[in-house]
Amino acid sequence: MIIIAAASINNVIGDRGSIPWKMRSDLLRFKALTEGSSVVMGRKTYDSLPKKPLPDRENIVLTRNSNLKLEGALIISSLERAVQIASSTLFVIGGESLYRESLLLADTIFLTRVLTECAGDTFFPEIDPRLWFCESRLDIGKHPGDDFSSFFETWKCKKKPSTQ
Repeated sequence: MIIIAAASINNVIGDRGSIPWKMRSDLLRFKALTEGSSVVMGRKTYDSLPKKPLPDRENIVLTRNSNLKLEGALIISSLERAVQIASSTLFVIGGESLYRESLLLADTIFLTRVLTECAGDTFFPEIDPRLWFCESRLDIGKHPGDDFSSFFETWKCKKKPSTQ
């Protein structure tokens, strides 16, 4: 399982149901990494998508509402179920509570760090350096269509704690 996210320096990922910046370079990276894969998201994240479902991906929506019907998306009630039914590599694409839960199961984080501090009401969880290490960091700078400079980080999970 892979977590993919964009977060400001102060870990903001959203504000009032939308992303508080425009980052074309990040959207292109997100598309390139997730196309042909399975993506799992919370219902609020699904609602915030400009195009539903995300094309060329298996869309899986996690919700407590077992009666919810969304055309083009599989509805589930647990992250464990998403792992079971995903037909290919599973990317966790948000929101906050799903990111927090998936940190316990994921082995990789693809994080775009947006180089700004901003106000928001939705946050990416702190990455615990005792459990994760930054394998690579690529300075992206600011491209046309980007509100801010950014860098792409790849984090790998250190050995998972034993459950015995």
